[in-house]
This record gives sequence, C-alpha cells and structure tokens, in this order.
Amino acid sequence: MPDYISENDKKELLAARFRQGARGPGHFDCWGICEEVARRAGIRMISFKEWVTKISERDRIFRSFADSDKFERLAGPEPFCIVGFTKAGNGKVRHMGIVLEDGRSFMHARRKLGVSITKLSDPQYAGRIYGYFKYVGA
Repeated sequence: MPDYISENDKKELLAARFRQGARGPGHFDCWGICEEVARRAGIRMISFKEWVTKISERDRIFRSFADSDKFERLAGPEPFCIVGFTKAGNGKVRHMGIVLEDGRSFMHARRKLGVSITKLSDPQYAGRIYGYFKYVGA
C-alpha cells in the first residue's frame, strides 16, 4: 500500500475546482478531496454519503467528529489523517482537509480557490484546528 501520492497526482488534483458535493475528477468539495487523496494513497475512506444520509445531520456529525465510531482522534497530525477546522468564532467544524505525507501540510478544496495545499502552520488555519482524525471504519 502506498504511503504517499505522486507529484503528478498532486498536480492533477491542484488543477481541480471547488463544487459542493463533487467527487472529481475536475471538481471536489472539501470531503471529496479527502476521499480522493486517501484513495490515491491506497486508503479506503468512508464516503460522505455513507457517513451522512441527510444534509441536516451534517452539523451534528461535524460537531461530534471526536465521538464518531468511524474515526479515532489523534494527538497530532499523521500522514493521510483528516484535519477538521472550526469556523472562526463559533467552534463548529466547517471545513476539513487531509494531511499529506510530510505531516506538515494538508490538501483541501475551497470555494473561491479550488484545490490547494496549505501548511498546517498557516495563520489562517492554525488557530482553527479542531483536531486530527484517522478513519478506522465501523
């Protein structure tokens, strides 16, 4: 099982745009890019449809990420774990990405900018990290 994704895969994914609910190849949302990066790294990730059956349940599930039986909360970043980010001021998880093999950066999809790679230390995100989670199934 690979424990990295190739530079060619990264370049391909970085060309993708954001679209809510999209799962590729040219468009992803923030969960979709997590699924795709994990797949390319040889890791099976739960699909959002498997995890959330009603959009109204999304907030509850994001808030209870740490309590989910599908994810193990980690003490810090690990390659290909999910990183959740709160919305400034309200403490609710509203965005997520997937930590890359260097353990210091993550790939995510944003509405206006599409897919990008950002350092976990970036001031725009560092103070909003809710936690790191490894998919363990259920």
